[in-house]
Amino acid sequence: MNDDIKRLKNVYGAMKNRCTNTNRHNYYRYGGRGIKVCDDWMNDAEKFIDWSLKNGYKKGLQIDRINNDGDYSPENCRWVTPKENANNKESNILITYNNETKSIAEWSKIVNIDAKTLYYRHSRGCKVKDLFNHKEFVTLEYNGSVNTLVEWSNITGISYKTLHYRYSKGWSATKIIETSTETKQATISYKGETHTVKEWSEILKINPGTLHTRRHSGWTDEEIIEGKRR
Repeated sequence: MNDDIKRLKNVYGAMKNRCTNTNRHNYYRYGGRGIKVCDDWMNDAEKFIDWSLKNGYKKGLQIDRINNDGDYSPENCRWVTPKENANNKESNILITYNNETKSIAEWSKIVNIDAKTLYYRHSRGCKVKDLFNHKEFVTLEYNGSVNTLVEWSNITGISYKTLHYRYSKGWSATKIIETSTETKQATISYKGETHTVKEWSEILKINPGTLHTRRHSGWTDEEIIEGKRR
């Protein structure tokens, strides 16, 4: 058996597997959403191999469905480079977010996330909110103001990491912001000086979230300011 035939048999097996094997990790992207292998190919590997050899198969190319929602069939398949395959997926997979439906390639330009990153997240089954869940895009509305988590971090003095954690846990905007306000108002006394966490963070040039974590971990005021436990 020459190398081309051997490889095409492997491609054929993988193609059938992702459309029929419910235990396969990416079955939901193929058989799970109705993608099938056409009857001619499903019942005869030789027909698939013969079609491939006569329709552009070369070493290094990948099987690609022209219509990402269509089946594996002679009419809907072609052999392309890995880059062309990725571009096709990025252009054909549609994502609906905030009542707008666009391709991964289009969303990539809007949210400033690499299309390959979005495609990877999508292929791993990420929910839409997680697909775009990064600091430049996630927004929060509170008391009529809409800002990104980064902007809210600057406003409230709470670290982006803390805000993102609360957001990912499904906290309401009110709870996220009001909790951060409590943090900003908490006071620490050290060597005769009493300041809020926010003020100490500016004096010491330490993220207020770090001071807040030390405080709620039971550190004394002196330990919080000096940054070490006794």
